[in-house]
Amino acid sequence: MNNINSVSEIETQNVIDVLKNNRKPLINSWVCKVKEEFGDEVTLTDDEFADHMIYIIDALIDEFSEFDESEDKTQHHLPGDMTYNEGQISDSKRGGKKHGKQRANINAYNADKVYWEYVLLRKVLVDFLQQHHLLDIDHLEIVTNVIERCTRESMAVFTDTLHSTQRKLLGTVVHDIRSPLYVISMLGELAVEQHDIVKTPDYGKRINSAAARIAVMLEDMLQTLSIESGQGIELNFKQASLNGLLSSVAEEAINMYGDKLKVNLPTEEIAAVFDEIMLKRIFENLISNAFKYGDQQSDVTISAVKKDGNVVVEVHNFGNPIAENEWDEIFRYLKSHESRDNKHAKSWGIGLAFVKSAVEGHGGTVSLSSDKEQGTRFKIELPEDTNVSGQTKIVKIE
Repeated sequence: MNNINSVSEIETQNVIDVLKNNRKPLINSWVCKVKEEFGDEVTLTDDEFADHMIYIIDALIDEFSEFDESEDKTQHHLPGDMTYNEGQISDSKRGGKKHGKQRANINAYNADKVYWEYVLLRKVLVDFLQQHHLLDIDHLEIVTNVIERCTRESMAVFTDTLHSTQRKLLGTVVHDIRSPLYVISMLGELAVEQHDIVKTPDYGKRINSAAARIAVMLEDMLQTLSIESGQGIELNFKQASLNGLLSSVAEEAINMYGDKLKVNLPTEEIAAVFDEIMLKRIFENLISNAFKYGDQQSDVTISAVKKDGNVVVEVHNFGNPIAENEWDEIFRYLKSHESRDNKHAKSWGIGLAFVKSAVEGHGGTVSLSSDKEQGTRFKIELPEDTNVSGQTKIVKIE
């Protein structure tokens, strides 16, 4: 490596001063290199890229300060005898851990990208100190040890966050995927036993619908595995018809659950700007829960109206009510709760947490009411004119 002095002849305080005065330019230079390295794979703003990384510069400054205070001013520090162990590196602002957790919440991120961010940061720092003639072997060792320590902490938190969510997500998907698989199996048996040519097209249609639902679940799982532990979702807004979307969702649900699903839509077209894919997932989730936890003998109803500049969609079912003290808790991410009729295993509250975050990402609200006489009603209110076609927004699942 060029321009590295073999003996500590450089005043460490000069290094500290230069780093303090150039924290932001250093981070800006690093952001440019990261964006160049990742290209279109990761779409983040400069601020999102730089989030918490300034803390790594601060940790480096702290280490230089510690070294400067402990250095013997009467003799040169011998090259190579300054060795660190794990406990000596201090990251007081927990920049490495915070960076790893934040990156685990971003779509298209993996451990390789986290690692390469730190490789590039080390390169930026070393090049910068070389250009200012402030790099000797001791200072290089400090830079290397701080970056390595923060890298390990960042990757450990990143991995732990993803693994925790993956395990819970996998359990949820395996549980939910059994229903459409049962439909496919049942219709396949009927087709074999009955040899009814008249009913074959209907069987095929329902099998395709159930298979498509499985494909959506698997795609959701794969997508969630690559983001902030399933805690971050991207909304892409465009002009679309809510009538058409709800009709499509209802048709697929009727194929799966039968004619107990009732649909009440206005005759006038409801056109608004929203993320069509996300709204479809919202309503599929609410309808699925209504059939899963509701009275199996009663209808499930989905209805939509325009009211006071909002689109109001409700999913209603009868059955054992949800206790009022659970109305807020039920929307919490990964909130474990027993099913209300005790016929189903414990489930993880990923679905309703997603519903809440996606609705609020549209600028809307979701509310719940439930009692024995009136049944359970999830109400979603979406503004008609708040969102802009072509807009993209990242929201977190809380």
